[in-house]
Amino acid sequence: MFRHVTALIVLLLAAASAQAGLEIQNIQAAYAPLLPERKSLEYYSLDLIYFRYLVTGAKTDDQGQVDVEAVVKLTDGNGKEVHNQKVPYKGSLSLGGDAFAGAAYIALNEQLLSGTYKLTVEHTDFLGTTKAAFEREIKVKSTEFALVFPRFSYDPEGRVLAPAGGVIHQTLYFRIGTIGFDRAQDRVELVSHVQLLDAQGKELLPKALETVIKESDAKTVKSTSVANFSGSLGLHRPGDFTLRITVTDRLGQKTAKFETPLRVTLP
Repeated sequence: MFRHVTALIVLLLAAASAQAGLEIQNIQAAYAPLLPERKSLEYYSLDLIYFRYLVTGAKTDDQGQVDVEAVVKLTDGNGKEVHNQKVPYKGSLSLGGDAFAGAAYIALNEQLLSGTYKLTVEHTDFLGTTKAAFEREIKVKSTEFALVFPRFSYDPEGRVLAPAGGVIHQTLYFRIGTIGFDRAQDRVELVSHVQLLDAQGKELLPKALETVIKESDAKTVKSTSVANFSGSLGLHRPGDFTLRITVTDRLGQKTAKFETPLRVTLP
């Protein structure tokens, strides 16, 4: 009897192993690839939907390469598809194993109506002939004055993506978009203030870094729906900080704020 039980356990384990395949783990919404998790799934037009995750169980060929394709879809409340994009993951896994980082992202355009949408991300492993998918409910809000799509990098051009922080001696560059500002007067006047806070919430800069955007050309104002603010920070000492970016629309008399933890470490 004991031998039969042992044999049954072995058979069950073998069956489970044979059925193992592609899985999607650690799914997180985020503002950008290396920024902290985004808790809210409410977005504005011109915002960025971004999900990062880990794909595991990918089958590799004799060259150690994977051949997986992701299909990213967004459908409205009536089931109408408003976005469909294929993202290939094909190449060698340089660190070995059967896992790799995946990302699904959609830049929302101005024409997208406010409402509830369904995001579907499905992966197909062409070598292992298995699939894995996840879904999330997304809410798109009407455009209002807000800050969207923060980006950080270690170069001014934004090619080398960075988290909000780094190692001392580095320079951290940032960029953030502003939407929903007043254009009714055929001119725009925006001002941003950048401040750093310590772990206790104390402001560290005697005067916040200020940048002003003014535009009075009516044609330019009419065609501009996003104003981008950018800047840089020298990471000169280790510690845990908070970066606060505040933008004020002087004509519309509205203010929007973005905050993120910023960690600087020793090499």
